[in-house]
Amino acid sequence: MKNLSDYEGKTLSIIQPFFLKSSFELRDGEIILGTLKLKGLFGTKAETKGELFGSWEFYKPSFWKNTVDIRQQEKELPIARFVPKFFKQEGMLELPRGARLKIAAKIWKAKNEIQSESGETLVVFQRKIALKDKAEITLKKVNDTLNKYPWAVLLTWYIVQIHKRNNSIYAG
Repeated sequence: MKNLSDYEGKTLSIIQPFFLKSSFELRDGEIILGTLKLKGLFGTKAETKGELFGSWEFYKPSFWKNTVDIRQQEKELPIARFVPKFFKQEGMLELPRGARLKIAAKIWKAKNEIQSESGETLVVFQRKIALKDKAEITLKKVNDTLNKYPWAVLLTWYIVQIHKRNNSIYAG
């Protein structure tokens, strides 16, 4: 079984295969590495699948909170939480055992990044303008934390989608 570090230095793509459906595919060329499907009103829940990522759920625990909890599918308790900065598209991903990853947004450059806690860029998302949502994803450096929680790549894209759908919660 491959892990995320096998793709270090490569550029992957995330695309929306069907214009009106809220589903996305992470691809290495024509090979689908994982999928992300938005569900619920305003995309407040998403499911991931894929050999590289496993099966996870991203969801807002409450209408009144702008955090996003992460749990394995079929499980009750979350193992991680994304805490956005106040009214921003970026924030901190809090992982088990005190590990953290920063999700940063460069709104004017149509770019998002996953960074280490110290600010080192690990993954870059360069969004593309098209009828269907898509982005090029460059895996600059895959550290142990990102290798252990590869779903953080799909979580970042989920946060971009929430931002697009509901600017009042994640306005950049």
